[in-house]
Amino acid sequence: MPTPTRDLTPAAVAAWRARSQRLWGERLATPWDAFEHLAAVQSQEYQPSKLTPAMRAKPDGDGLAYAGAGGVDALIEQGRVLRTHVLRTTWHTVPAADLRMLIAASGDRVMQVIVNGSRGIGIDLRTHERATEALAAATAGGRHLTREEAGEALEAAGIAGASGQRLGHLLMHAEVSAVICSGDPKDGKQTYASFDERVPAGTIGKDEAIRELARRFFASRGPATVKDFTRWATLKVADAKAAVDELKLGGSGLRELRYDDRVFYYEGERPEPEDGGPVVDFVQ
Repeated sequence: MPTPTRDLTPAAVAAWRARSQRLWGERLATPWDAFEHLAAVQSQEYQPSKLTPAMRAKPDGDGLAYAGAGGVDALIEQGRVLRTHVLRTTWHTVPAADLRMLIAASGDRVMQVIVNGSRGIGIDLRTHERATEALAAATAGGRHLTREEAGEALEAAGIAGASGQRLGHLLMHAEVSAVICSGDPKDGKQTYASFDERVPAGTIGKDEAIRELARRFFASRGPATVKDFTRWATLKVADAKAAVDELKLGGSGLRELRYDDRVFYYEGERPEPEDGGPVVDFVQ
């Protein structure tokens, strides 16, 4: 059992998490390092989401961590990071090399949410399967399609009503099926491309994927609870607990403490208390 920690306060936990996320303390060298550290950055709105890695990285010569050759736009254009639906039915920007792991960890659970939600707008499972097959064909051979072009490809394949909310659900199903992901920007618009043509090859099992995701989550967002992890990644509690137990047994460096009748997990050392008065951060 973890030893109770009596000298923690909610403010101290928040400060510790800010340091784990690299909002406080030593910044990472580049936005790319921030993406690797966080594993997934929620990016429902693309432009504001660029601040997430920028706030955690050292500024470049112009004082802008999100601009220049190593900035977020460049990483997107290079395909080193991809913007797609993963972990939840929300946009995330992730390292391309991690996308198979993220889908393996909780893609089946996210897919349940997509399929269940789609029934309410008249999309059955067979329609999803047909649309995903059509999108695989439409993006094959290096073709990158805007949302409008993807809708046109689906209409041409005989899938009616491929616009608006219906189109969004059809695209999400194909993304979580590891068939499409983000492509090269076109005239400032996001595109969709073949998953296998953009994501490094490899295979990873569900259990291994959840362990790796847990390691990254607690290293970048700890101290945090198993419940925090399950909500963030759309996981079953039993699967998350099993991953944490295996990490503890495997000498991963994962540590635990008890605070407020809950068990928190983290990596590294507890930071020293902050000096000075209150600090206000604008966080993205």
